[in-house]
Amino acid sequence: IEDLRKFFGLTSFQYRPELAKLKIAVIDNGFEGFESGKKQLPESAELISAYPKEMVTQFNLGDPDYVQAPLPTEHGKMMAQIVWGITGANPQGPKFYLLNANGITNFRRAVRFAIEQKVDLILYSQNRECCGNFDGGGFINAIVNQATQSGIVWINAAGNYGGHVFNSAIQSMGSDNRVVFVKANELRLRSRLDENKAQIIMAWGANGPEEDSGTDQDLDLYVYDENNRQVAKSELKQVLKKDSLAEGETYLAREKISYEFSKNQNGYYKIIVKAKNRNFNYSNNVRVVVIPERPPIQDPEKQKMVDAIEFMDATQGGEVMVPADNPNVITVGDVSPFSAQGPTLDGRVKPEIILENSMASFSNGQSSSGT
Repeated sequence: IEDLRKFFGLTSFQYRPELAKLKIAVIDNGFEGFESGKKQLPESAELISAYPKEMVTQFNLGDPDYVQAPLPTEHGKMMAQIVWGITGANPQGPKFYLLNANGITNFRRAVRFAIEQKVDLILYSQNRECCGNFDGGGFINAIVNQATQSGIVWINAAGNYGGHVFNSAIQSMGSDNRVVFVKANELRLRSRLDENKAQIIMAWGANGPEEDSGTDQDLDLYVYDENNRQVAKSELKQVLKKDSLAEGETYLAREKISYEFSKNQNGYYKIIVKAKNRNFNYSNNVRVVVIPERPPIQDPEKQKMVDAIEFMDATQGGEVMVPADNPNVITVGDVSPFSAQGPTLDGRVKPEIILENSMASFSNGQSSSGT
């Protein structure tokens, strides 16, 4: 820990009693393995998996009886331990709240809980590929703004989206309603491995200010293999706000595919976008994000780490997702090629802070890398 603090120039900041009074909320999907009293964090650390019904009712945060447990991931616990190590790993503090944010309902509740506890700082080391219009707006960012407007400092990871994002306006639509983008005629993928799972998420600038505002702009997403056979699709129907959603309908301007790719032999996988209607114009921006499940692998020819699935037509920049694109949060990236780069659609520089090295190693042999 001392070597790490020295690397970041923190050894001149010694422990002071007021550090124990600092309140830090780590908002995350999961804190698997955390046990109070095991010296993983200060004894004052609290894990909040379900939120007080009185608070949920008071602030209209959904059905008070609705509970969604955290995911079985250690990510949130590790983020808290990194912060504790950086501050000197003092048993006295800071005071940590580990807040379950698995799902949008829990995210809303976590932010409100942090506000009610008057925390000083929120760390959110995750992002969402939807629910905004690439300019720091949207309903997720509106939730974040409740915290920042109350005086909380919000620290957000830039996200590990470098080389995984395509941004473009729509140029035209063919007779079969296939979308032609300004920056590419087609979007190509190359899988370097077999049994190579990835998510493909498409979002476009039609998200309203509320979660259920809805949109009548309807795009669909398709994947074709190198033999030009359709192998995956997402055809949700985008609708405007109404009393209830029917099966296959959504309020979000988003389509999502999960697919297991095979190693490319002769050509490329292709991503095709089609429009259900023609109410799009040049002001409409579309973002396609490809997220491989496997970590980067070593390329023996290039002698460097490369993505398990290469997004051939990824555009440079504009990779910062929600809520890292929020103008009221401090966004942190690193110098690796996998760290998301700005600017935002409205021209703001993101991230605000770049780390030379973001690798953190733990005494149990685990490590954490990325923004």
